[in-house]
Amino acid sequence: STSDRKRMSVVCKDGERTLCISKGADNIMEGLLTNQLFDTEQASRLQEFSKQGLRTLVVAWKVIDEDSFARWQPKQLQAENALEERVEKLAKSAQQLEVQLDF
Repeated sequence: STSDRKRMSVVCKDGERTLCISKGADNIMEGLLTNQLFDTEQASRLQEFSKQGLRTLVVAWKVIDEDSFARWQPKQLQAENALEERVEKLAKSAQQLEVQLDF
């Protein structure tokens, strides 16, 4: 489920571009980012919020080229319509897009 993955993503159109926009817990999202690390200021602020007992969410995105989307979409539709192991199949499908995100 989404709570197990600690993130959620949507695929949407922005004019001619197709975007994958993901939000999730900072400790999960950090490994999905293009540079895979928050800079010193970001890490310091996240730590400060954590010490105050605040939860933080990171929003990141990437542009999906047409070829990648065309390969991914049929697998996503198959996962959406699965009668068995649907949650796992949807998670696996989402994971294919949730890499090299920009923050």
